[in-house]
Amino acid sequence: MSVIRTRYPDTPELGEKVVLPRRSPDLWNTLERDWAGSDPDRWQRLSMLHLFVHCHWTLNMLEHLYGQPKGQISRTIRNVRKELADRFRPDPEDSDERQPIV
Repeated sequence: MSVIRTRYPDTPELGEKVVLPRRSPDLWNTLERDWAGSDPDRWQRLSMLHLFVHCHWTLNMLEHLYGQPKGQISRTIRNVRKELADRFRPDPEDSDERQPIV
């Protein structure tokens, strides 16, 4: 899947085209390089999203793991989804654009 990475998180300008692989180590390398970096809070939010979406953990399980209320975890998951969707927009020329990455 190809996406357009924005230059800056708070601007609508388009940046370079990036191929965002699905379900491979390259996906995590791309997220590390272009989004999470060395920010432990972003990695924690990404792990919440991953456990909820791909591992089918419940909000109760995440509440016990992270020690945060379910409402906060739910908002965090919603916000990180939006943040990633804003950061990595599907390339309109890519035929695989209808398949979400999260």
